[in-house]
Amino acid sequence: MKVKNFIHYGILAALVILFFVSAILFKVYEFEILPSPFFGALMGVFITAFVTAFLLRGQTEGETQKDRNIKIYQKQIQIYSRFSSKMWSFFYDNEKMKDSDKDDRYEKLRIMCFDELVFFLEDDGIKELTKVIKNINPGGLPDNYKNICQITNILQKSLHDDKKKKKQKCEKCRTELLIDLFDAFDQKDKNSLLKKDSAGIQTIDKPTLVKEMNITYWHFNMLGDKQIEEFKRGNWVLNLIEYGEEDWRTWKIEHQVKEGDVVFLFRRGGYGYIGAFKVTGTKILRAKEYENGKYTKDEIAEFDMYNAMDDGAMLSSNIIVMPIAYNYNGVGCYSVRRRTIEKMNAPESYNYLLDRFSGKIKNENDPENFGEGKLDNETSVELDKDYLQQIIN
Repeated sequence: MKVKNFIHYGILAALVILFFVSAILFKVYEFEILPSPFFGALMGVFITAFVTAFLLRGQTEGETQKDRNIKIYQKQIQIYSRFSSKMWSFFYDNEKMKDSDKDDRYEKLRIMCFDELVFFLEDDGIKELTKVIKNINPGGLPDNYKNICQITNILQKSLHDDKKKKKQKCEKCRTELLIDLFDAFDQKDKNSLLKKDSAGIQTIDKPTLVKEMNITYWHFNMLGDKQIEEFKRGNWVLNLIEYGEEDWRTWKIEHQVKEGDVVFLFRRGGYGYIGAFKVTGTKILRAKEYENGKYTKDEIAEFDMYNAMDDGAMLSSNIIVMPIAYNYNGVGCYSVRRRTIEKMNAPESYNYLLDRFSGKIKNENDPENFGEGKLDNETSVELDKDYLQQIIN
């Protein structure tokens, strides 16, 4: 490398000397004025080289981006077409399918969706697709013409969207959108759920009732013992606080938690889960609205139990509940969860807790009143045991 560098520098020096010598010998320039035209010519060379390089770079990048967009567009068409074709064929062949294949078809669509499709869809497309997937009828093609056409339209619209998109409005929520889309595929074919017992009577599997009731199970991490104090005064609200710009927890409460869902309340310090609650509503307090005096004193007392609004919180977010069962000594947990709020998608986790709270699995420390606790000696509440029994059945 050193030898090559010496050669290059030597050639460059020789050319410069040759330029000066030639200019003097052939009397192109006077020696006294030679530096001025030399530096003028040199500046011209540099400017020309810079402009040429800039133009070539822009042209190259433009052509590269164009080729890239063409390849992405072609890949999109290929993937969208394959997904649409699979979807049509799954429902078209519904009558010919075995029951086991009917159960698997949603999983196959989900695998294909998350293997390829979601990489090309923007947030709005994912939202629209999730909504339609949730509405898909477990029957055959005649029952799903409208839904399948809507999915085809969503994909077609995505192909024609402007590629120079603005920043996503829900960038922080994309993970939640994908989780919601993943959950939307949890469907079962109604025909395959009906089974005959030995007497020939049609029955429905236990997990089906939960799906028919459309229940989502939630883990909720209690912030402090203030939560239990609120329960004692009859305020059945689960509260969390958002500081700064991170609001994914509130987004879940606002857009995913729905009436009739079951929330399991977790208490730190070795207790595990201390209660199962039925969702009856939600309430969000916002800092800007609080500063403008929108909320009454009663609302603040009920839905801002930690006085977070005065402490500079951005949001005080609440799930309004009624108790199904509780035991403040704790019932333990099947698996540890660190997040403040999240879906419990694993059946073994929520079935374990339902069995514990129903008394099917007894508590060694309190075998008589397990899952039927009282707040204290003076206060008690009417538990929604019927709802607990309904989801267990």
